[in-house]
Amino acid sequence: MSSQVERLAMDYSLPVSVTDDCGNVTTADQIITIEDTYWPEFHGMPESPSIECDSIFMPLLGVDFFVTDNCDTALTITYNEEIIETLCPDTYILERVWTATDDCGNQTAFTNEVYVEDTGAPIAIQFPGDITISCTDTIPDSEVSIADNCDPMVDIAYVDTLIVQPGGCDYNYVIERNWEWVDDCGNVRTYIQEIEVLDQEDPYFDPPADITVSCDTDITDLDLTGGITNISDNCDTTLATPQYQDRVVEDYPCDGSALIRRNWTLVDECGNVFNGSQLITLEDITPPTFNPPADVTLACDADPNDLSLTGELTEVSDACDVDVSLPIYSDSLVVNCQGSATIFRAWYVTDDCGNDTVY
Repeated sequence: MSSQVERLAMDYSLPVSVTDDCGNVTTADQIITIEDTYWPEFHGMPESPSIECDSIFMPLLGVDFFVTDNCDTALTITYNEEIIETLCPDTYILERVWTATDDCGNQTAFTNEVYVEDTGAPIAIQFPGDITISCTDTIPDSEVSIADNCDPMVDIAYVDTLIVQPGGCDYNYVIERNWEWVDDCGNVRTYIQEIEVLDQEDPYFDPPADITVSCDTDITDLDLTGGITNISDNCDTTLATPQYQDRVVEDYPCDGSALIRRNWTLVDECGNVFNGSQLITLEDITPPTFNPPADVTLACDADPNDLSLTGELTEVSDACDVDVSLPIYSDSLVVNCQGSATIFRAWYVTDDCGNDTVY
């Protein structure tokens, strides 16, 4: 755009005289008017550029562009700029207007439109790395440091996606944290952080106390032998029923008596195992039982050692010994008269553990 202002710069009066051969003279004044009617000219002005919002520069007079005038060597140059269209805070059109005026008022204006853009996404200077935490832990706060070429207040947000491996347990999983950093012109930088959550802690229980019971006790009855207590787990609130296995660690010399180690096992949903043990001592302290034969009267010539005549023990049994030793007896003789006597017969039955019954 250009404009021209014309005005009178200066007038010169030039006297002129003419003389003929006879010496006659005619004199007149000639008025010469000198005018500056040319406006200044801009040279080397930049075209309308597109530049990044962090690379705005000001063209320098005498370096990047020049202004000349046909007469004036000390031009008056003014500058003004304004934003005439904004798409976002860092993308807009910057209108620059330079005006050059010579001392005769001739004026030229040059308009330059600069297309300022923000096309650079934010840059992560410090971002959270992948971490592994326990299923009981709280995800720690993440330290994030973001820089942007133009926006000093970048928006930071994230969305979590839960990823559970097929066939895995509910307490082992991965949180995929999708970070997004957006500047005020919509440029986006994304980053994925993986947070692995694991249940690696064993469950816990208190095993029952060691116990000594009779060998005829039903040790599968936990009301008699005791069950585990204080069951807990850091993550799994629906623990399975504890299981146990019995193993004889020491056999005692007699039937029915033994030392049994009961190994308890508790497994949580993620396969973490806790073991505890209990010692159960089986003792045989109960003597055998039997039915003694009834008292009998025999002829004096009968053989008292013939048990078919005198009778023997019946229903011999023991709580633990499945093979009770043969009963024995001893006789005490009391003579009443020649050929007549009373025999007191004492019966003895002993099991493998030395418990005996005497009748």
